[in-house]
Amino acid sequence: MTVADLPTDKSPSGTKYTGDKVDITAWKLDVTNKSTFPIHKTAGLSEKFTTIWGNVHGTAPVTARFVDASNTAFSRVYWGVDPNYSTDLCDETACKGAFNILDPNAEINGTATEPQYCLENTFDIKHMMQGQTTRVVFKATYTPNGFTKGKTFYKIGNSTDLWKEVDLVTQIKAKAAEVLGVATSEITVELEAASNNLNEAGTRLLTVDNVKIKNSSAAVSQDNIDKINAKLGLKEAGTDPIVGIATYKGGESYYIARIKHFGDADTPWNEGEATYGDNDDTHNTKYLGRYGVLRNNWYELTIGSVSGPGTPDVPTIKPAEPDDESYKYISVSVKILSWAKRSDTVDL
Repeated sequence: MTVADLPTDKSPSGTKYTGDKVDITAWKLDVTNKSTFPIHKTAGLSEKFTTIWGNVHGTAPVTARFVDASNTAFSRVYWGVDPNYSTDLCDETACKGAFNILDPNAEINGTATEPQYCLENTFDIKHMMQGQTTRVVFKATYTPNGFTKGKTFYKIGNSTDLWKEVDLVTQIKAKAAEVLGVATSEITVELEAASNNLNEAGTRLLTVDNVKIKNSSAAVSQDNIDKINAKLGLKEAGTDPIVGIATYKGGESYYIARIKHFGDADTPWNEGEATYGDNDDTHNTKYLGRYGVLRNNWYELTIGSVSGPGTPDVPTIKPAEPDDESYKYISVSVKILSWAKRSDTVDL
């Protein structure tokens, strides 16, 4: 796996973050397989996909993508099976047992000139899920318009606005005053509380240690803290990820790009389509191999566009979510070049 370059001074696409700048500084592979077969294996593929070796040409998607017909005696096969090809991995613990998965604070330090390697990672369309798909994590320095490069900034809940520390504190005080019934001048906000440091990278909710009333020996109750969080649009993690105060420490922002094998050209998917239907001939013809990493392939990624700030730390995997999402922060294209090298452009 390689990246064509790590672009700097990029401007986000669209109009929301006009004037912001993004410097992509490093990258690292994530969700890489821990197991592999010693040789390329294709046995069993035709059980769920009876026409896989049909080598039918025409408008994409077609079965011709699976076999190189240029050599009729020894045709190269462009798909395969790995040891966990059809294994149900329904939660983060199961995924971590099968794959090498980065921690939220993992060091991302890959350069544009150094390739990174991983084992083959393929799956049927039922298991084309985010917890099982190899991806690249990009590290960047994000500078909002009017902010100093390298300075910490924040997002509150699902709002797209970006905040400086002084403005964040003012907003917290305003919502706390509404709940507590006191003037904002009577409220102290401690972002760097020892037990809940909101100036460290990550996403957090307020706790009783972050909001206090001046000259009061009584702590703000947990019930009132919950109400303040609610007024800020914050919510604890449950079946959905946490919605909190996102802290981009030092301006660091992280983006992900899941690796496409056949990709958009051979296996197009459009927003609003099913992900990815029944594991049968019809849906395998459309989508099998859209994502994945096959042995003896060289994947080269090119960063296309960046839509805005990513996440404040390495994004956690979502095992129950399909690979294709309705939103993304980065656009990346993958190209597979000779020795079956595949190149792709990604929009972040």
